[in-house]
Amino acid sequence: MRLIGKILLFLLGGFVSGMAWVLSGVLWCIIIFGIPFEIQFFKNVKLALSPFGATIVHD
Repeated sequence: MRLIGKILLFLLGGFVSGMAWVLSGVLWCIIIFGIPFEIQFFKNVKLALSPFGATIVHD
């Protein structure tokens, strides 16, 4: 069931959402003071591409 959920989410917008987070992270990486935000953006990429069983740990 988890595999079916991952496939459906990936096809119905997870890929687009993940790539939007990647683009935002890369753009924020250009600005020096944006690096802490960029780290959080890439944590959101992981969550957008694989939400079932994934957790985000805030340091």
